[in-house]
Amino acid sequence: MTDPMEGFITFQPALDAGKITLLPGIVVPNVWVFMDEPNGQKRWTYVRLENNIATCMAVLTPAEPYEGKHVFQLGYAVLEHFRGQGKAKDISRAAITELTTGFAKNGLNSLYIEIVVGRDNPASIAVAQSLVKVKPKEISDKISGLPALQFMQIIETKF
Repeated sequence: MTDPMEGFITFQPALDAGKITLLPGIVVPNVWVFMDEPNGQKRWTYVRLENNIATCMAVLTPAEPYEGKHVFQLGYAVLEHFRGQGKAKDISRAAITELTTGFAKNGLNSLYIEIVVGRDNPASIAVAQSLVKVKPKEISDKISGLPALQFMQIIETKF
């Protein structure tokens, strides 16, 4: 599993150095987005800011299509001293809303959201369960080989 916290640690210094330009979200207040293409693959990073500090982030990246539909993997991270406040759920919901609204404007009527979390991460499992209302599938993570849960649900887009 890719740990979104690894990217989150480098995000604030890049923001402070002016290497990242954030744009306001299109429908959710106080959400900021940064779109880039590391390794040629698009990635949307959504953050909430408090005093110009990114307190939480959600990252959506395209994955292999499923049942002929687009799939976006969702990862989330929260700075340690902001954990336990519902920020991961909040930024993740905002990111899904922003992404699906953007795609709806471009004619895509549904897509899948996929979340893969380690079996040993109860906090992340709770966040995933709050976002995806289907029973997870037990898997071995493709990257780490560790036991994981795969949450995947189709989302109807709205515009």
